[in-house]
Amino acid sequence: LVLSPEINYGTFNMNDLKVLLDSHVSSNGIDIRNISSFPPYWGYGLSFLCNLESGFGFGIISEFYSSGGRDYYEDYSGSYKYDLLVKCFNIGIKASYNILPLSNHSVILEVSQGLKLSSLYEHESLRVTADSFDEHFNWQSSSYWLKPVIRYEYSFTKTISAGIYFGGEFNQPSYLHLQENKD
Repeated sequence: LVLSPEINYGTFNMNDLKVLLDSHVSSNGIDIRNISSFPPYWGYGLSFLCNLESGFGFGIISEFYSSGGRDYYEDYSGSYKYDLLVKCFNIGIKASYNILPLSNHSVILEVSQGLKLSSLYEHESLRVTADSFDEHFNWQSSSYWLKPVIRYEYSFTKTISAGIYFGGEFNQPSYLHLQENKD
């Protein structure tokens, strides 16, 4: 049994949320600076894998990611702020095959898949002298994900190793719904 804590670094391709930010900029008539891309993110994961003598392995995996975006403008008359905070939690199964087993080095092909639970927190506020507007929404969605990777691993001892991997995650399109109203 292998316990693997992981730190991931990658980028989001969130075209729908970019469109949402752009629509807020164009709809309010104020020259607001908005982001053109979501920042790269750090993700965290944990997997349990059972390796077999044949080089195959299977187990479970969980991962957490987050990112966000902001439109903001302020001058002497007031301020406008529109925040988006995205969080997702992956839970699923993982299969692996050690394609190059050497004494201290390994090259491993892995495929993970499962359920993605996502949330989007949306907060908009407008403050103009004495008047103000403040509104927020919690959105949720669930979908299927698939992540193939190639991992290089170096074993320091029989129980401790470190590795690096390269791959990508593919997500089934899904629809957001309000947390308190699924319709």
